[in-house]
Amino acid sequence: MTQNCPLISIVVATYNCGSVIRELLDSYISQTYFNKELIIIDGGSTDDTVSVIKAYDKVVTYMISEPDHGVYDAINKGMAHAKGDFLIVMGADDHFISSSVLSDVVNNISDMNTVYYGDVYRNARNDLYRGKFNKWLLACENICHQAIFYPRSVYSMNQYDLAFPVFADYVYNIRLWKSVDFRYIPVCVTCYNCSGMSGGGRSDSEKYAPVFFNEVRKHLGCFCFLLRHLYKLTK
Repeated sequence: MTQNCPLISIVVATYNCGSVIRELLDSYISQTYFNKELIIIDGGSTDDTVSVIKAYDKVVTYMISEPDHGVYDAINKGMAHAKGDFLIVMGADDHFISSSVLSDVVNNISDMNTVYYGDVYRNARNDLYRGKFNKWLLACENICHQAIFYPRSVYSMNQYDLAFPVFADYVYNIRLWKSVDFRYIPVCVTCYNCSGMSGGGRSDSEKYAPVFFNEVRKHLGCFCFLLRHLYKLTK
């Protein structure tokens, strides 16, 4: 594919989300940008998730339902099947904010090896998250993966580390920060359901905090490590 018309892969990990996934699928269908593919990795749902997805089989590029080792394992499988020049990970209970989002993002792409990211609208908080990042902000908060487009040169060579069942998406960005160009674009990409399936699952975060803090120190530096500690104390 050419730089003017890159293939965009959308990877979705699903599990028992039949009641919410239609909105995501409809928002994918509504995109005016045509060069896209949808990859869904289901963890062996026991509700109607699979039957709902199969009703959209004409627009789903690849789908599999089988047991996995959690959401990040499912995303890694999706990355392995993706063929896109760029890839975004979406939650099953999220959806694209408008029908022009992918076109708006592609219009901002000027380099095929740069990570591009925008904002998300957080419905539970009624705000936009989070603007342009630097390493100091990254030490305190993560770039939402529902707003970030990884080039093939990045996602084909780097998977989520399953040793971090809570922070793997955050660690992914921290490890890439010094070696890859991250570029902010003023586009709101996703309506992010931060109170639902996509936003939950961090109740055991303190268990993994010491190892995560070491990732901050190793990849962002000692001052960012100290800043992370201060941020956690004040928060």
